[in-house]
Amino acid sequence: MKQQEREALEALRFDWAATPDDVWQPSPFHVDGLHSEIAQSILNGIKDAQSSKNSSPIGIALQGQRGAGKTHQLGWVREQTQSAGGYFF
Repeated sequence: MKQQEREALEALRFDWAATPDDVWQPSPFHVDGLHSEIAQSILNGIKDAQSSKNSSPIGIALQGQRGAGKTHQLGWVREQTQSAGGYFF
């Protein structure tokens, strides 16, 4: 392998999975309709929180195998929550 080829390979970065820090960045990729039941449940919870005059609704637990999209979904929840005027932590 030539030095130029080696340097080209060293410059590559393979980030195929979202990390916890990615939750705070807008996602460049999103497929509407993927996990639609979960997404609708989350959107319903956001609407409940908006209309609640007292305490916020109880959250939901999101489980899945590695690579299933949990961190991506969490980033989407943050975007939806903040666009609806809510806060996310």
